[in-house]
This record gives sequence, C-alpha cells and structure tokens, in this order.
Amino acid sequence: AVAEVCPGLQNIGVVRGFAENCLATCPELCAPMDGIVGRYFQTSSIESVKPLICANASSFDCLFNHTEVCGIMQETAGTFGIQIPASGPQLRSECKALRDSN
Repeated sequence: AVAEVCPGLQNIGVVRGFAENCLATCPELCAPMDGIVGRYFQTSSIESVKPLICANASSFDCLFNHTEVCGIMQETAGTFGIQIPASGPQLRSECKALRDSN
C-alpha cells in the first residue's frame, strides 16, 4: 500500500484530490496548505489566506521547483481566485508589499 500523503490533516483532502503528486513531492506543503484551505473555507476570503502563504513562503519553494507536478496546484488555486505567484522571488516580493501595506 502507498503511504497516505499528508496524513492526519483535516482540510488537505481537497488539495490531495487534484495535487497528490505535488504533495508527495513536497510534503512540507501539507501543513501550510491544510491551514490555507481551512482558513479559506472559514472566511471565503482570499485576503485572509495571503498572510498564511507568506508565512510559509519557504515551503512554496518546493512547488516552484517542481512545476511539472505542482503546476496543477497553482492552476486550481487560481480557479478559486487564489493566485499563487509563479516563483519564489515573486512570492517574496508580493509578501513584502503585503507587510509594508499593513
């Protein structure tokens, strides 16, 4: 049997449904994505999840380095209006702007 990807997390199933290969490649994304999905479900607010993405910017580096399996995560997030930047530097730039605006 294949080990479950991101075991024991409540909200990650929705992500695992379309991006299991990405999560298997980048397990450091499990907890951040679980938190991001949970926050989004609670608030339906894209603004509310941006700080969570920024707080976990280093975890997203794996996603940027494995776009062949993780591109689907960016695309699908985009359908919810959650724009995951295309690269680590772009993410850090957006997060700096977010911090500076608060």
